[in-house]
Amino acid sequence: MVVIHENINEYLAADLHGELSEAEREELHTHLMECAECRGHYKEEQLTHRVLQTTLESAKPTLGFEQRMVASFRNRVSNKNPRLSGFPVNALRLRLIQAVSVAVVFFALVQMGRVLTGDTALNQSQTPLAFLAAPSSGSSYLTQVQPAGNEPAPRWNE
Repeated sequence: MVVIHENINEYLAADLHGELSEAEREELHTHLMECAECRGHYKEEQLTHRVLQTTLESAKPTLGFEQRMVASFRNRVSNKNPRLSGFPVNALRLRLIQAVSVAVVFFALVQMGRVLTGDTALNQSQTPLAFLAAPSSGSSYLTQVQPAGNEPAPRWNE
């Protein structure tokens, strides 16, 4: 009975619309006989339901109203495939796509700045991370390192 008392609004709505089983309906009515508070809620719910039914009964739409509204809506909305038109918008919601887009825009702006300033030749010695560029001489750092012991030095640039 405590479960019915705690969820009385759900039970009352289900009872008004005939959605309770016979056992649930008997439990509800037994609880209503014992609990004055819930009985007051029940009477109020019934009164509200009757008022709404009598008031809104005259305001019911004609039989074909729903079909006319749906047809009118479908005629106004174009028949585009939402998967194709929504793809760019949905793709831009991904963080990876956003990061790549920002990098591409940044790169394009840097290139445009180089063209406008006349600095089209890329001088690798002045660029950031120039140490990652391939060295101009035939040797690299790995070929210059001396190994410990009698092992020969590794030759990676052969």
